[in-house]
Amino acid sequence: MTRGKANHIGRARQGKLEAQSASQAGRTVERQEGGGYSSVRYWLLPHRRTRKFPVRESDRFMKTSDLALVLGLALCASGCTTYRYRILQPASGAPPVAAQSVTLHYEPLDYRLYRDRDHLAMQVSNPTDDRIVLLANRSFVTDPGGESHPVRQRVIGPHSFTRFLLPPIPFSYAYPDYWAYGPGWGWGYAGFWPDPMWGAWCGPGWWGPPPVAYAEVITPYDWVWKTGRARLKLTYERAGKVFEHDLEFVREPDRKEK
Repeated sequence: MTRGKANHIGRARQGKLEAQSASQAGRTVERQEGGGYSSVRYWLLPHRRTRKFPVRESDRFMKTSDLALVLGLALCASGCTTYRYRILQPASGAPPVAAQSVTLHYEPLDYRLYRDRDHLAMQVSNPTDDRIVLLANRSFVTDPGGESHPVRQRVIGPHSFTRFLLPPIPFSYAYPDYWAYGPGWGWGYAGFWPDPMWGAWCGPGWWGPPPVAYAEVITPYDWVWKTGRARLKLTYERAGKVFEHDLEFVREPDRKEK
């Protein structure tokens, strides 16, 4: 081995040892070469030791239960219960509202009933040449628990339609959840030292806006329909004359789709 190659290997080993000792002291190191100092600096941080704790039986149980929960949700998503709606009134002998929509003629209006996710959708069509108004002060819905709820007024133009969802979807609004990150929320840089991988103004220490949360506003118009009967009293006005429509539906599991 030549003397020059041996000196090169010696300097490389010396620089490696200096870097290892600096990593324990948490300081920068300048590597000496040929009587001077090079411009290469090692930005090193103190070595942190992590303590390993034994896994308790309760931790193993929690991990197993979490896995069981995920599997249970997957099975539920693939085979959740679907519901159908039997029409009790008007007594027209129409089939239940299930996978296919059902259309009823209730003079002078036409009702098209179909499932919309977890709701019963009702499209009310006006085939006449007159304007028909649904009177809110004389209409109401009775939920399966026996509680009455108001109905919003609607105007159905000639040869037009309007739609309902039973039960209606509550109004919701979004807001920033400031307390999700704690009282120190805000824009800025949360780093504590320069990082050679990310730089001084970006990286894992950068934090920004809080997550968005949603809240529902429950009003007297809103109600819950899991199973059971729901009754509607709809009062209309047409050309100065008032007429009423009584409708009644039963929500029950659809055993044919299981």
